[in-house]
Amino acid sequence: QGEHQRSNAALALAMCRHAMKECSAQSSTEVPLMQQTGVVGAALSKTFWPGRCHTVSLPTHTDEKSGVEQAMNLRCDGAHTPVSMKACIDWFRSVANNGES
Repeated sequence: QGEHQRSNAALALAMCRHAMKECSAQSSTEVPLMQQTGVVGAALSKTFWPGRCHTVSLPTHTDEKSGVEQAMNLRCDGAHTPVSMKACIDWFRSVANNGES
């Protein structure tokens, strides 16, 4: 969800492609899976890293005083460095600004 995750994924893919080229140069066997952009994109779209840009939706409940149904989402991120804290803040702001509940 966060922009930093797209950057990290792009870096990981570039490193994999480089490593595969190195392996291909040393061997006659190629791994065609990385050459199939659709396969890689589909795999990345299903990637889930709990605790990073993670939204936990709690069950809807009715407020006892007002009788109004309420829903709550918890935003979780295990940021632990200054850089990851900035990425967490950026993600949280983007979610808040998009009006996601």
